[in-house]
Amino acid sequence: MKRTVKESVSLLTTLMLCVFLHGCGSQQELTAADSSSEVSVSDSSAAEIIQPARKHTFADIEADNDGVWKNDSEVYSDFIGKLALDRYKNGKTNGEYLIATDDDILFFFANDEYENDSKTRINAYSTFEIGSVTKTFTAVSVLQLAERGKLSLNDTLDKYFPKYEKGKDITIDQLLHMRGGIYDYCDENEIIHFFGKDDPETQHKIWFDGFTDEEFLQALYNADLRTPPGTATHYSNTEYHLLGMIIEQVSGISYAEYLEKNIFGVCGMKHSSATKTGDVTTVPKAVGDAANNTDNGYFACQNISRGDGDIHSCAADLLAFDRALKNGRLVSEDSLAGMFDTKSGYGCGIMKFAGHQYGHEGATFCYTTENYMLDNPEFGTLYFIKLTHS
Repeated sequence: MKRTVKESVSLLTTLMLCVFLHGCGSQQELTAADSSSEVSVSDSSAAEIIQPARKHTFADIEADNDGVWKNDSEVYSDFIGKLALDRYKNGKTNGEYLIATDDDILFFFANDEYENDSKTRINAYSTFEIGSVTKTFTAVSVLQLAERGKLSLNDTLDKYFPKYEKGKDITIDQLLHMRGGIYDYCDENEIIHFFGKDDPETQHKIWFDGFTDEEFLQALYNADLRTPPGTATHYSNTEYHLLGMIIEQVSGISYAEYLEKNIFGVCGMKHSSATKTGDVTTVPKAVGDAANNTDNGYFACQNISRGDGDIHSCAADLLAFDRALKNGRLVSEDSLAGMFDTKSGYGCGIMKFAGHQYGHEGATFCYTTENYMLDNPEFGTLYFIKLTHS
């Protein structure tokens, strides 16, 4: 949530994708901002998926001295052998990295660190701040409510915020696609445009939840638009925070309660939460300059960031969510196709990255998350999840 989405994928991921797509011809490297081609959410269904003799779960994982576990199935041996995974060893990477399919785990790394109890080693259930990956959950929630007839994607914002005159020209669909034209309340270059000032007091109120919902909305009402609604795609945490508020209005329960009932519970995500503080089990390693804007490295603005960057989760839970999303357990086929349609530059809580990879990235002051999905002709959908606490 704190940092805006990156415009490029890490070198490691790009190298890996060259391996994954080796049978598909040369691939143009695309960034999140390059979304000219169509997307199918079921490209892998036409090919026969190779199945290993044994499927693995997280209970099967026993890491070696470098913190690494690799699937030993012959089906994956050549594939895994070509991956650029040498950097994932103790002493080289902080956090975790997971590669999986819909029904198997291929690779898992967890660095040799301990949770905040100083006893439990970091594992697939250790919790991290996932930042803007929260937006994928928010988009799913909005689409669920639309499917149930609780709202329309064509609703304009004045329906939910009657005092917002500019909202008459902004739709929920535009918010989902980052095309509402609203300034980002926490971007360092846009704080002054949203709140009308950018002094130490204002920044402190942002990062330590000093703004009430009413104060936030009043700032929204007073602020000019960055661009006319629907004319440009511009990454804005504000737009997803407003979606979080709309979810609460329409459902009659809090954002956190909605996610628990309709996503976390459905997916069996027992180690995930929304809007909470104090439940992240990993420890930030390099607080540094972030000390002035965090609680000892932990994000301290869970209310103002609800909907755009507040979720805490773990590798195992994110994989459960990705699998459920991609396989139609959370939204309909039509809604899923809409999520992955990035022609305008941003889908619905989904972005397009290098090598026809889809997903989202997130960052708070001391945590980063990369959550990607890629259709592969041999193994079906591949899921890549990286969580760091640097």
